[in-house]
Amino acid sequence: RDSQAVAIKAWWWGQLVCQGLEVAPHSACHIQQRLRVLVAYVRQERASVLLQAHTRTWQARDQDWHCREAAHTIQAWRHGQSRGTARGHRCPWSRCQECGRPASPLAGCSRPC
Repeated sequence: RDSQAVAIKAWWWGQLVCQGLEVAPHSACHIQQRLRVLVAYVRQERASVLLQAHTRTWQARDQDWHCREAAHTIQAWRHGQSRGTARGHRCPWSRCQECGRPASPLAGCSRPC
């Protein structure tokens, strides 16, 4: 009776092993396919993240450039060195030398403000 049980058990394990061997190639193909899809997804996501990072960097540099230009313009106005002052334009913060009021043609000083 024990030998019959061992024979049944061996047959049963043989069936399970055969089933596993039949399913294994299909499972391997399925795993490889999922891996290919995952690699493509990661590649696309990485490209997207890199593009976003480059865009944010470009925007930050552009904003920094505009701020620096504004600072240079303001400093030039304050020191009277802007190109506009050479052509008769005045810095909005400049003051008349005689009266101390903001410089303007309407200030009424003896010499032009």
